Parts: sequence; structure tokens; C-alpha cells
Amino acid sequence: MGFSLLGEYALILQIIAGLTIISTIIYKYVLPQDSSGQITTKLKNISILVSILIAFLGMTVLPLVIPYLFPKFEHVVDGIRFASFVVIPITISMLYISKLLASEKSRFVLISNMISTVIFFIGFITLGPLFGIVGLVSVLLISSSVQALVVVVATKYIEKTST
Repeated sequence: MGFSLLGEYALILQIIAGLTIISTIIYKYVLPQDSSGQITTKLKNISILVSILIAFLGMTVLPLVIPYLFPKFEHVVDGIRFASFVVIPITISMLYISKLLASEKSRFVLISNMISTVIFFIGFITLGPLFGIVGLVSVLLISSSVQALVVVVATKYIEKTST
């Protein structure tokens, strides 16, 4: 992989960070609420809906705006379309991680991060050279989705065993 591909990927990561600002703020609000035992289901549902809206806006609006803001990064547009959907699993992960940390089950958070990291490294090495920026973004989407799946399953397992 060349520096141009890694530079495009770094720009996409910065855009994803910008798209997940609202989710991060909600996570930082929800974590102490979950720890104190307050019910935050309505806020969590709203934040998932907002992340879906942000993902669709990112998929439609960002490919039109990026060429004007960053004319030398024209290849990023294809990656942005996929990368916008990373917001959804990241939001779901954060909300369920909050629930796991509040119930003092941090080992499941560690396990989900380890699984996600292994998938990311293997995919980065294999799909990056094969498919370029779309491959790298696909790996990011897959690893984020797997992490979200693991924390959701772990939370449901904990809820099932605690009752």
C-alpha cells in the first residue's frame, strides 16, 4: 500500500470521527446514567436513529462535498459512501459498551475489542492491497459490525443469566 492510499484512509477516518461526534457525546452522557441505574432506553433509541440519519446523510451529501473541499482526494468519494455506514455499528457498540461497563463486565468489552482488532489487522493486510480504499473501508465496517455484534450478544447473555 502506498502513502496516497494511507493518506486517503486517514482522511476517511477523520471524517468518520466527525460523523460520530454526536454518538460520542451521548455515550459520555449515558455511561454515568447507566452506572447509577437510571433508564436511558429512550435516549439510546434516539441516538441509534440519529446515527442512521447521519449515515444516510454522509452517504449522499459527503460524496458531493468532498471533491470541493479536498480536490486532490477524488478517490475518497467511493470510500466515503461505505464509511458513512460505520457510524451505525460504532454507535451501537458505544451504547452497549456503556451498559457492560455499568454492570462491571469489562471483560466482554476487552474481548470485543480484541476480536475487532484481529479482524481489522487481517483484513487490512489482505483486502487493502487487493481492493484499495474500498477494501480498507470495508474492513473497518466489518470489524466495527463484529464488535457491535459481540457486545450486543454479551449484553443479552448477561441479562439472560442475571434473571
